[in-house]
Amino acid sequence: MTTEYEALIATDVPHYGVIEYSAHNDDEAITRVKSEAHDAHSDPEWDNAHSLRIVYIENQTTGETFAEDLELGGPMAHLLSEDEDRLFRAGPDLLAALIECVQDLQDWASDHEEPGEPFIATERALKQARAAIAKAKP
Repeated sequence: MTTEYEALIATDVPHYGVIEYSAHNDDEAITRVKSEAHDAHSDPEWDNAHSLRIVYIENQTTGETFAEDLELGGPMAHLLSEDEDRLFRAGPDLLAALIECVQDLQDWASDHEEPGEPFIATERALKQARAAIAKAKP
């Protein structure tokens, strides 16, 4: 037997707008903006949406809510495919593993400096790994 559920999902989308007006002084300018701001922010910036989340899930049979305010990914998660999001989240671990591999390969290369295919392949792998690390590190 299955149960029906309803989930309220939210994301924050900044909205921008411009108000043009005259005022006698700075205090009046602030007061005017506060009174008119609700009508001005009508231009949504969908590319800057963030904080995709579950507001709540409700069991439609019992009326009980659960899973309130659960994040559905990082700030960019809603812009990424499932594969991209998985790689984004794995990035720090991949970088740490690559750094460790470079150290191991450097140690191996120091012990096996004989010319030949294994050494050349190791040097090529080290060069590629160092370039990737340099690209990923701030």
